[in-house]
Amino acid sequence: MTSSSVVRTAIVSFFIAAVALLASGCAAIDGEPRYKTKTFRTPPSTVSGQRCLNQCDSTRLQCESNQNAETDRCELDRKRQYRDCKREASAARSYCARNRAPRCDLSYSNTLNTCQNRIRPCRRDYSRCRSLDDTCFQRCGGKIRKERVCVTNCDKVSATPKAPAAAHKVCKVGRDVRIAEKWPDGRPLRNKFCRRATCAVSGKVVRGPDAQGRCLIQPELSPVRDWVPYQLLTLRR
Repeated sequence: MTSSSVVRTAIVSFFIAAVALLASGCAAIDGEPRYKTKTFRTPPSTVSGQRCLNQCDSTRLQCESNQNAETDRCELDRKRQYRDCKREASAARSYCARNRAPRCDLSYSNTLNTCQNRIRPCRRDYSRCRSLDDTCFQRCGGKIRKERVCVTNCDKVSATPKAPAAAHKVCKVGRDVRIAEKWPDGRPLRNKFCRRATCAVSGKVVRGPDAQGRCLIQPELSPVRDWVPYQLLTLRR
């Protein structure tokens, strides 16, 4: 390959990488909203609860100390294993040279890489400590709330639709309701538990309303449930 071809190839590669980077940047700017889960803690208000939290702190610090010690031991063991791998690779190269085999440096590299790939990484993992601390915090009377919050492109988050106020008046769990025979415009009603041209079904509200103003109805004498618009429901007397 000529020097001009090498330069041309390098320029094309740089251009492709630049376009990809620009595209990823635009995707981050113009993409969908991104969320993360945040944890909110409310400590106990009582004196005994506050004293209890001191024990939680001690338990957490001890757990983290144990994790640090375990990680330090892991790092020392990794260093020992790396030294063993170098000795193993050197022995492979010496064996290769004694037998006048070609490419002994390649034998050294392959042996070293194979050996090092078997060495497990070390990581300071405090997840168990956090879990123990959360359990202790709640046992002491504290409250933990997790909430999904937007962190990127939040301007594109649409407002969560809410059911109309009238739907809440009808769709109260446990209420006995009757489903209208037809839609207000005269169209026949269709649902999972009523498939005739017209029908009237009585049932009980088991959930609702959802964002569309529908109630989940458990009809009488039927195990099948279905979501029904609140406009079609009336309270049974």
